Amino acid sequence: MHFEVESASAHNYPGKLKSMSPIFSPTHFSQETLAVHPGNQPTLPLVSVIVRSMGRPELRVALESIARQDYPNVEVIVVDATGGNHPTLPAVAWQTGHSIRIVGGHCQLPRPHAANEGLQAVQGEWFCFLDDDDTYDFDFLSAMLSAAREHPETLLVYGKARMLDANGNVTKLFGSPFNRAMMYYGPLFYWQAAIIRRKIIELGCCFDETFEICEDRDFLHQIAEHCDFAFVPVVGFNYRPDLGTSGTGPGANRDRSRTLRSENLLRAKWAKASSYHTRKPHGDVHGGNSRLP
Repeated sequence: MHFEVESASAHNYPGKLKSMSPIFSPTHFSQETLAVHPGNQPTLPLVSVIVRSMGRPELRVALESIARQDYPNVEVIVVDATGGNHPTLPAVAWQTGHSIRIVGGHCQLPRPHAANEGLQAVQGEWFCFLDDDDTYDFDFLSAMLSAAREHPETLLVYGKARMLDANGNVTKLFGSPFNRAMMYYGPLFYWQAAIIRRKIIELGCCFDETFEICEDRDFLHQIAEHCDFAFVPVVGFNYRPDLGTSGTGPGANRDRSRTLRSENLLRAKWAKASSYHTRKPHGDVHGGNSRLP
């Protein structure tokens, strides 16, 4: 499989974010590798896309980027984290083979609680998360699913992300090859640039609800106990830190004290698992016997 490398300075995203994937031709993935043709949705694995939402206006753009996916077997799970005050979902032109539903709404849900609510609703063989202020390129899912076929041993496949400024300009490309030891010190990739097998739910992986933020990094640590991750050097996820509210992003979206608290909690939780950071897990991940001794 051939991939090209994108230059971060080669593209500009003026105005409303455009769904585009200059990294590769979609025919490499959706037409040839996946053989996506009208009427063949049942032959392809279902992918669940989880969107935790507080009903912000940016939700429409995120959902539109999912609706434009050229992968034809997608369910969208919007998690109402507002406690029942979520506005009506925006009208989006969904394709045949795409569906959307809303879950939650019974109470206000902090970040990890909302993520677990989404996990409980997953029906797909694969799933991923998209924040309500970020977007995918139109061929993100087809590219990741194609790569997953090349890595049947892994539970997680990830690519690179574009970091965009308020004007839609690319300021950075982020994503590095998997390195188990370096995971302890910081993220190797934006987790929304990944697809994950539902198998990890059966293995007991879930979001630790004691975390205020950084729950995603803890979740990745849990998955990494069972397998190495497969890195695909393509760019298909667009990150808008200027719109974020978690406090983990750069610039104005940076709550240093909040981030430090969660990072200290994260490192304390995983510090004793020294062998985890240096040794590759073994065993059959699909059989569930793959934890480190």
